[in-house]
Amino acid sequence: MAAGDLDLDGDVDLITREVTSDTISILSNLGGGAFARSILFGPVDPAALTLADMDNNGLLDIVVAAYASPHGFQILPAYYR
Repeated sequence: MAAGDLDLDGDVDLITREVTSDTISILSNLGGGAFARSILFGPVDPAALTLADMDNNGLLDIVVAAYASPHGFQILPAYYR
């Protein structure tokens, strides 16, 4: 799991790896302790994930260590907003 403000609303959103479906879910923070699953990526066969600004545009990208990737990782750029 990773946490960061992905939709730039000031709330910390969550990114989780779904082991049973080999996907990644983004859980948008609605405030007040409520989250909504908003986007599902996959299959990416995730081993681990983190958030980082990989392209220096000021927005967080999802970086996935992926078993199935020929390079060992995949970058999901901040286009999900």
